[in-house]
Amino acid sequence: MTQETSGQAQLALLGHFQLTLGDDTLTQFSYDKVKALLLHLLLHDQAVSRAGLAELLWPDQGLSSGRTNLRHALHCLRQSLGEEADNLLTVSRQTIALSLPEHWELDLDELNGLLLAPPSVATLGEILTLYRGDLVEELSLTQCPDFQRWMIKVRGEWRQRVIQFAERVLATDEPLPDDVLRTLVSRFSGYGPFHERLVRQLAEGGQSAAAHEQFNAFLQQLALSGQQPDPGFLQLARYWSDGKSETMSAMTPQGAISRTLSLDSAPLREEEIDHRQLSVMAIRLSVKDSHRDRVWARACLTLQIELLRWLEQQCHHLGGFWLPGATGGVGLACFGTHGPAHQLAELVALYEHCSKAIPDEIALLWDGEGKPPAFSLSAGLHSGQVIYLPERQLADPLGQVTQYSLELMTAAEGSELVISQEASQHMPPALDLQPRLTSRLLAADGRVRLRALVLGSSVATRESSLPTLIGREGELRRLRDALARASIGLRQSVLVSGNSGMGKSALMVNFRQLEQSQDVGLCWMPTTRLSQLEPYSVVTALIRWRLDGNIDRESVEQLFESSEALQGISEEVRRSFHAVLGTAEDTAEDEVLIQSSETVERVVRVLHLVIEKSASLRPLVMMIDDLQWLDEPSLKVLAGLQARLPINIGFMLAASHNGRDSLAVKLNWDQHIALGRLDPMQVSRLLSHLSRRYRLHLSPRMRSQLIERCDGVPLYLQEICRRLDMDRREGRPVQLDELPKGLIGLLSSRIDQLEEGRDVAHAAAVLGRVFKLSFVRQSCEFEEGRLKRAIENMQRLEIIEACSSDSEFDYQFTHQLIQEAAYLSCPRDVRRRIHHQVVALIEDKYPAWISRHPGYFAVHLRKSQNFSRAARYFERSAPTAPRSRWRTTAWPASSMSMVRKSAKSAC
Repeated sequence: MTQETSGQAQLALLGHFQLTLGDDTLTQFSYDKVKALLLHLLLHDQAVSRAGLAELLWPDQGLSSGRTNLRHALHCLRQSLGEEADNLLTVSRQTIALSLPEHWELDLDELNGLLLAPPSVATLGEILTLYRGDLVEELSLTQCPDFQRWMIKVRGEWRQRVIQFAERVLATDEPLPDDVLRTLVSRFSGYGPFHERLVRQLAEGGQSAAAHEQFNAFLQQLALSGQQPDPGFLQLARYWSDGKSETMSAMTPQGAISRTLSLDSAPLREEEIDHRQLSVMAIRLSVKDSHRDRVWARACLTLQIELLRWLEQQCHHLGGFWLPGATGGVGLACFGTHGPAHQLAELVALYEHCSKAIPDEIALLWDGEGKPPAFSLSAGLHSGQVIYLPERQLADPLGQVTQYSLELMTAAEGSELVISQEASQHMPPALDLQPRLTSRLLAADGRVRLRALVLGSSVATRESSLPTLIGREGELRRLRDALARASIGLRQSVLVSGNSGMGKSALMVNFRQLEQSQDVGLCWMPTTRLSQLEPYSVVTALIRWRLDGNIDRESVEQLFESSEALQGISEEVRRSFHAVLGTAEDTAEDEVLIQSSETVERVVRVLHLVIEKSASLRPLVMMIDDLQWLDEPSLKVLAGLQARLPINIGFMLAASHNGRDSLAVKLNWDQHIALGRLDPMQVSRLLSHLSRRYRLHLSPRMRSQLIERCDGVPLYLQEICRRLDMDRREGRPVQLDELPKGLIGLLSSRIDQLEEGRDVAHAAAVLGRVFKLSFVRQSCEFEEGRLKRAIENMQRLEIIEACSSDSEFDYQFTHQLIQEAAYLSCPRDVRRRIHHQVVALIEDKYPAWISRHPGYFAVHLRKSQNFSRAARYFERSAPTAPRSRWRTTAWPASSMSMVRKSAKSAC
């Protein structure tokens, strides 16, 4: 761009870079570091040293090479600026400075002036028009960490200034139009307070349906991206939950997210279609009493609607979103399946919580005469991959999961939860749930119509077998050694941590089962996300165990009389303890005492005496599974007990933790047991055990494939063997190359959390377990800044990791099955197109790869349905490289016989 310019020049940095000189517009330079140089000079008021710029933009080149590259970048910048370069740049041998002449217009200067003005709605509207996005949001130089950190800091400062100005406007009494609020929500889609203000304003303005829709839309966005809503946002549901029959209109299907495309909607584009993992619990409220009169019918209908609102609130508490049913008394609780965040145990806990609490809610909400009607609560749970249209806020418009969940709901008899086999595979059931799940088979006309699992009572009807602990014998021994020290009067605290699938819960359950038969008092507390909603849950669990499951005011008072130390507890402390347990006489005083800052100390004082009394009779062990879901008051109680209990007491605290989520309160541990991946010998032993258990006959080649694919993660190996056993019993052929459905939900969850970077993950997965960044860039033509942001997010979520310095590849997936899950979550037509593009790219720009990696090239040929050429290259790769070599660089292909068969059918 070496043109002459005249008149004003405009430079836009907010959103995408754009420089307008006369009649010409410049959006890109010859390479990104030229743009980075211009930006860095522009945002500094004084001259910048050449040495500092060279170190900033070329950190790995050395000073001499860096200064040479800087001279070239400066030359490119001068060429792009044309005659304006001399007016802007001041260059010396040591420094470079850039200053804009008066006739230049810079959007940052205009934005700065608006932000310094008094807060008003009109000014906010101008700011939102000007602030189109983050500062030069397409620019990302991941290979320049210092520049990247500076860039993130500058972007965050401008973003925060805009948010603070908007918050000052919201704090004024000036009315804010809905369209301005919607623009705020669009600009800052992940900022909860703006969503909260919009929902509140719509509700208070009488637009209940629009408020409910916006409320559910934000919950859906959070659920499908693996985030949790703020408790304050969930309280907005009171606008359509606190009223009675006069606000029933908010509960109509028009007041929530639509499940189907309307007839007058715009034509659907292929680019809109995305996929997500979704779990749906179809819930049905059925009245058991017969119809009486119109007064009773009105009161019963009002009660049913209020109960559905209450069920919707419970769904929101677990991070899901709610879709009302097409008929009365039916609703759909929908959850994104984000690995351990929404396991089967959590959804079962949600159903059981609602089942136990619904009689109390009926008694509270009934406003009719006489005895309230009885309702049964039945549910069907299904999980799978669904179509997702984010622009239209549509989840599962084809009903791939919701329809089957409704079929399961109809199969329930009375108050039952019926679970599909697919759901139990997508979310491996907790070990304590396994003995409570029984099979149900519905058949008609000699044909099986439905196979499912039914949740039994809270008491297991059959004995559960101990989980397999091959490879974890040393860790189990450390737990038992800690218990031996506690048995001789030395207090112990042990933390078990590890990534998902490493066997933390299996280790805890195995230890619990072994020690229950000993002369040990053992309090077991499994937690789910619902545990965060119950304050002081650890206190309730321990006292319930101490009182043999019966917590009422009389039993708690008897506990206070069980020892002299407890008898000396003051009346004030007793009131606080009753409030925490929910046994206080005055429920209004109950809530006040729970919120008191002194309550934690009072509760710790009582628990200290209870534990001392129990430990004096026999060693006491308290086990908490999934410590990360414990509520904050409970964590404070545990910290208080660790500080107050003497060292010479027979008490042991053992807890498991996922190792990622930080705790709100710091706890101290005597031992930390970290579970890593099993070594090949341990995996081989585990596979031999599973083969005997499931009666699988595996050839040596199949064994080696299974060991390679599972890569030391015991859960993956167990799920694959479980799927092979189901295939064998149902007469299906064994397909080792297929990813078991039991792992799709667990592994695809990380891919779903990428949001805008999912297509980058799909492209990388098509390339293989290891891949070169240049292949991803050139095969799919991603924008550079977007590609770099996606790679950073994939590393943050532990989907990929950088390869070693001696590898010819740049990145690799952290586990082979994660790569397979990312591959399968990509639509089939997109996969075929990317394979075809990779073939064309290799032939055009990397022909040497064909001779070096013929098997890799053959896989892409086969997946792009060029079977005859694929067979030739597979044959060429066979004598030169083992099968495992190209399997690590590409999606595993079928055997040579299958390729030849496909080639013949294609001809």
